[in-house]
Amino acid sequence: MPATKNLHQQFISAIVLFTLAFQFQACVQPTKKQEVNFVLNAKAVQDLNSIGVRGGIAPLSWNEDFVLQDADQDSIFTGTVTFDVPFDYVELKFVKNGGQYELDGQDNRKVYFEPSGRTTIKAVFDKP
Repeated sequence: MPATKNLHQQFISAIVLFTLAFQFQACVQPTKKQEVNFVLNAKAVQDLNSIGVRGGIAPLSWNEDFVLQDADQDSIFTGTVTFDVPFDYVELKFVKNGGQYELDGQDNRKVYFEPSGRTTIKAVFDKP
């Protein structure tokens, strides 16, 4: 009888493991590369040293800026981020000088991805 009980326990364990593995596989959503080009107008911003983007989905982070560039010093900041996500949008905010969030007390910006995988966001700092 002990050999039968052991075989029965192994069978039940195998079924449980298979079920868990199948459910885990079913929960994984396929990801898609999404390139987002930022064009941010910061002409009305005072005491400006840098502009960055922060968000909750890698490669962005709420703890560190993805720094945008102003190559021709016209206060139009640009940059490109590529996401690899299963979502249709990402939430983010622009940040001045490494710590001053725009839209203080307001919701994050929601950037909805274009079906093509290439999205351009034209925004004005601190304007929804």
